[in-house]
Amino acid sequence: MKQTIILASNYHDHRYRSKVLKWASSGKLGDNVSVIALDDDRFYDEEGYMLRDVATHTIKECDLVVVMVGEQNMEHPWLYFEGEFCHQWGIKRVLMRIPYAEGQLPEEFTVLREISYNPNAIEKELRPTQTQTHYY
Repeated sequence: MKQTIILASNYHDHRYRSKVLKWASSGKLGDNVSVIALDDDRFYDEEGYMLRDVATHTIKECDLVVVMVGEQNMEHPWLYFEGEFCHQWGIKRVLMRIPYAEGQLPEEFTVLREISYNPNAIEKELRPTQTQTHYY
């Protein structure tokens, strides 16, 4: 079954975002895993305005949102979705800090669980959770 990850990052962190996209294309995140960056062209019209309905639908259908944070986070593009939608939708999302970055986090991001910046951490998040087995 194909799994989809939305990758939200600040434009300043494009180098690190590109690396995560490369992990997906090389299969390091698992079989049948695709990553869509939140700044992908499919989410914007010809004039550069976000197509809110397209972005919202795609986020609702994804398996995981990875919010990458670096040095400049106070105007992070994910703030809009985190504050207004995701806590209501129950979307699985995690925070991934760029190595050696110590930028201050917006209040909305403090509720997100942090994972390491490596492909194994993302792959682990996509694994199905074990259901508890009852023995009678």
